[in-house]
Amino acid sequence: MDKINQIKKDVRCPKCMSILSVTGSPGDVLKITCPTCGKLGKVTFRLTEYIIEAENIHKIYSTGKIQVHALRGVNLKIKRGEMVTLMGVSGCGKTTLLNCLSGLDEVTSGVIKIEGRELNKMTDDEKTQYRAIKMGFIFQFYNLLPVLSAVENVELPLLISKEKPNIAREKALKSLDNVGLKGWEHHKPSELSGGQRQRVTIARSLVCNPLIVFGDELTGDLDRETSNEIMDLVIKLNKEQGLTFVLVTHDSKIAERTNRVLVMGDGVITKEYAPTHWCLT
Repeated sequence: MDKINQIKKDVRCPKCMSILSVTGSPGDVLKITCPTCGKLGKVTFRLTEYIIEAENIHKIYSTGKIQVHALRGVNLKIKRGEMVTLMGVSGCGKTTLLNCLSGLDEVTSGVIKIEGRELNKMTDDEKTQYRAIKMGFIFQFYNLLPVLSAVENVELPLLISKEKPNIAREKALKSLDNVGLKGWEHHKPSELSGGQRQRVTIARSLVCNPLIVFGDELTGDLDRETSNEIMDLVIKLNKEQGLTFVLVTHDSKIAERTNRVLVMGDGVITKEYAPTHWCLT
């Protein structure tokens, strides 16, 4: 059983009415025996409709005598397979919210659930392992190691997770092929265009088969044509693989190509809408 994704629930035996505590992962159907009366039964841990849930999230940064209230009671729900954009001016809290939702940063108060499990109830090691297995990250400036080739950059997370080198290489090559970089596997970042480097970053974010991909200004360093190509790829991955994407952007043209846009201002979500031409993309 996947320990980092376990949920604990209490169930009542229908025969003797004893309360049993059962632990499982979303999607599990477990056979159980009541320790009091011996009745056989099963417990289903259903997949929740929402893969991400945030309730009354506050984040306060303290620097000496100054306190910055970056998030002021954010509430949101994101469905499995949805592509959501966080928009707003610089300093509105969108990157802070992204970091909190992914567990990279801790909230001051409130509850964040991923697949029904509360992040604040995970240990640091569990959150690190969960991010490595279930989450992918795409950043504006690629964060590729310049001395490594494309395939070596992509396979690095697998090797860190102690995947066998031959298996890691096979998965990395497949991930690069999926983003249209077959034939560029052994080129270093300096030998690739900006769009190709971002494709390597996307391949690296997907190599562990994550459920959720977080992107922070993933097209911010690219020209319009290349930005459109990257978004074409992201939309294709979303539709074909059912990946959930949570993206931060300043670019309204990028936001308009996603399922739902959440506009932030002064640490709260001030507006939410579904782009009218989503079905045309």
